[in-house]
This record gives sequence, structure tokens and C-alpha cells, in this order.
Amino acid sequence: MSLAARADSSEPSHPSPALSPFAAPVLAQGQLFFRTLGAAEIHVGPALVVTPASERMFALLLVIAMSPEHRVGRGRLMELVWSDMDDDSARHSLRQHAYRLRQSGVGLDGSRGGLSFDRSAFVPCFALQRTEELFERDVLLGQEPFGHLFGGWVPTHSAMQQWVEQQREQYHADVRRILIPELRRLRDRAQWTECERWARTVLEFDTYNEDATLILAQALVMTGSRVGATTLLESYVRDTGAAGTELGRRVELEHARILRSSRVLHEHSATRTLIGRDEVLATLDATMMRATQGEAQIIQLCGPAGIGKTEVAYEVTRRAVLLGFSRCVVRVSRPVGQVTHG
Repeated sequence: MSLAARADSSEPSHPSPALSPFAAPVLAQGQLFFRTLGAAEIHVGPALVVTPASERMFALLLVIAMSPEHRVGRGRLMELVWSDMDDDSARHSLRQHAYRLRQSGVGLDGSRGGLSFDRSAFVPCFALQRTEELFERDVLLGQEPFGHLFGGWVPTHSAMQQWVEQQREQYHADVRRILIPELRRLRDRAQWTECERWARTVLEFDTYNEDATLILAQALVMTGSRVGATTLLESYVRDTGAAGTELGRRVELEHARILRSSRVLHEHSATRTLIGRDEVLATLDATMMRATQGEAQIIQLCGPAGIGKTEVAYEVTRRAVLLGFSRCVVRVSRPVGQVTHG
């Protein structure tokens, strides 16, 4: 029988969010695995799963696990998880929940006036340890669900609601701390599709994040959505009231680059979309990004007549404008053997 089914009768009933389709790691008896990013479930040992349907048990596990040293005083636990009960009833319910956890093999220490878990009981994951290494392993390279903390869970009682909001604010700050440098690295490598994906993720948590907005606009225009980029920048300036500020000037500069790049297209009648040249353009973008960082680069386009070198050259010019180059010169020459002498 699951912990959810064995919850005491005082627990309110809540709809349970759908479990993640991704399998949790195989756990030994007493191990704990937390899945709280875009999902809300805690795996206890090899067979039990706790969800917000068992709100008190779910909250109890979360509060202990996410507290410093994984230790919380009994008074604080009762204040957060049992705020709707009198002291005697709250203590009795707390003892019941602690007993159920121990029966499930969880090593729960009840000494020194509080409850605590041993650190070794936790399976390392980004949900609990907000490090770049775990973010890359679980989210960027793995299949861990990713989204808002405790996705879809609204606690019943105000004290727990406030605690959850504090945790979400910290989580969003941690995500920004990790994702913004990753966004800049993706931009510097000209990985525009990934830039767009993660910039949108940051903006889910921080609607007016400056870095994410400007990188998203750049990614949109580099993948062919000039209208989307322009609309994004205009909305950003309007909604933030940034007009006339240093930030507003940065946004206006990005907007001006988009307009200049459109004139490059018009003046040279270059095709608006190059078919089948994504890999070439990605290489050229990355080369130009290195140039913007002070590394001298040489680009040479070679191939038989009619293959589309001129179109690529003009597209590179347009993209160079978007990347901040103020002067672009394209030189076209024939191979030495084709030059007429005499």
C-alpha cells in the first residue's frame, strides 16, 4: 500500500498531478528521489511514490529535504504542515507520519528537538542540489522533466503557501544563475535553436529578463523570424518603460541592426531563405561570433559556378550586421586559371 493510500483521515483530498513519463532511478530501501521540476512526486524506496494527494506527507518530506542540513525543528514543521490543528493533534499526526516513514525504511532522526534525514539517503538531483553539473546531467543532457517548481501544486494552508513561494523564488534565481551563462555560451557558438529554447525557459520564470530577451530576439532573427524579433523588442521597451534608458538604447541598437539587415537583403536581391545551407550558415555564424570576441577569422567560399556562393556571401553580410559588425565587405574573384591574360 502506498503512503498516499495510508494518509490519515485529517488530510484534505487533492487531485494528483500526472506522474512523469520518465522512469525514476532504481532505489534501495530507505532512499529518496525528488522530482519537483515541472512535476510533483517523491519516490521513497523501491516501490512508494508520494504526491500532493497526500499533502501532509508530501509537505513533510519537502520541508525536511529542502532545509539546511536536512533538519527542521518540530515546532517549525507543525507551523507549516499542521497549522490548521491544535498542538496536541498536530504532534500526534506528526508522530504518525514519522512512524510511517520509518516503516518504509527511511532513516529519520528525531533527536535534538527536530527531524532530519541523513544526506546519504538522497539520490543527487538538480531538484535538491542546484549545481551546473547536475543541471547539465539531468536537464540539458538527461530527460528530467523541467518547469516550474512543484508544478501544479497549490498548498491548502497559507503558511505552506508562503514557504512554497519562497522556494520557487529561490529556484527561479538558481535557474537564472545557471541558464544565463549557458545562454551566452550557446549564443557564442551560434546555436540559435537552443538559444531560443532556453531563452524562452528563462522568460517563463523572469518575464522581463534583459539577457534572455535580447538573446531570444537575436536567435529569432538569425533563424528567419525578423517580425517576431521586432515585435518582441518593441513589446519589451513598451512594457518595461525602458525608453530613454541605457537598457532602452541597447534594445534600440538591436532593433536598428534588424532594420539594417533587411536593407542588405533588399539592395542585393538575395533570397530570403537559403535552402539546405543550415550547416554552412551555422559554421559561418560561429566564425563571426569568434571575430566579435577579438579572434581574427578568414572565411573563403569555394565551389563551381552557379552553386550559390554569392547568395551565401550576401546572407553572411546580412547576418554580420545582425551580429554587430558595422562594416562588411564581400570580395568575389575568379580562380587564377579562369582569369584572362593579355
